Amino acid sequence: MSERIDRAHTRAHARDERQSRPADAGSSPPPRKKNRMAANRRIALAARLRNRWRVQRNQSSLLRLCRQSPAIYIRTEPPQGCAGKPDRFYHFVFDLVLPLYRIMLRAPTSARFTVGSLGPFATYFEQLFPGRVDVIPQRLQLKDAPPGLAAHSLIGMNPRCCYLYGGELRAFRRHVFDVLGCPPAPQPTQVLLIERLPPQPYYVEKGRSTSGAGRRSLLNHAEVLRHLESTLGRAGNVVNLQLENLTLREQIDYFRSARLVVAQHGAALANALWLPDAARVIEIGTDTRQDHFSTLCRVMGIQHHHLACAADQAHVDIEALEQCLLAAGMMSDER
Repeated sequence: MSERIDRAHTRAHARDERQSRPADAGSSPPPRKKNRMAANRRIALAARLRNRWRVQRNQSSLLRLCRQSPAIYIRTEPPQGCAGKPDRFYHFVFDLVLPLYRIMLRAPTSARFTVGSLGPFATYFEQLFPGRVDVIPQRLQLKDAPPGLAAHSLIGMNPRCCYLYGGELRAFRRHVFDVLGCPPAPQPTQVLLIERLPPQPYYVEKGRSTSGAGRRSLLNHAEVLRHLESTLGRAGNVVNLQLENLTLREQIDYFRSARLVVAQHGAALANALWLPDAARVIEIGTDTRQDHFSTLCRVMGIQHHHLACAADQAHVDIEALEQCLLAAGMMSDER
């Protein structure tokens, strides 16, 4: 496949995206802005398709190496146009776990993979690939791979920059549920409001204190929680969730039982991967161009709504929140 993307293929995928995109609440933009938005979507789609081709070539090369060497050191690389390291939850899931899962589906069962530091997610990694992975304290360059290990890059599959299919994400999700021993999905009844806590010690020690509540928070979090309880609350089904205190299995269990998630833009919304199809997501953020989670929701067929705020340390407009709840069809469920 050449570097040039086939135009008919691009148009077909663009049509699929238009059909799967939920209608936005409010008035439509003027024609000139709509044309510019459509052009930007086509450019972004073409970039995601090119990255998909690079991912496929990278995985084919890594599979050939797996058949020659049973022990491989892998260093993750984000797809072109994106950034991020696998010690952040979103990048851990999509730039390490998802592509490695695809490799392991086809690699010899004797193949074993070593990665560098994953911070608080090293335990998650070993749980998801029992007996087939190792984590070392440092994230080394490929030329500095530990002795006795072959070395290869692993290009990530961040959905913002790499074209993904809903079917492959659902298969990946089933694999995670099976490995962690998750029971059959419950009836989705819960409303989750995500509360960001101060950064974990790992990030403070690394000098990356701008994570968690140090980076973004809801200044009127308690007011938002009270409003959700008063409008959607039923027998305690509105849950104020602090993900930093939960295991991966516990996070998955909460999101599998959710019918609505309200959260600021951030890694917590990577858990939208586990949501049931009928769930809704309200993402609170300053910039709709940060479309990591709207893209993920679109691929998964989950309804996504954006609630604009003026700053990362945000004061949520309760009337705007209520409009989002109406657009998401949540208020009609209760009134």
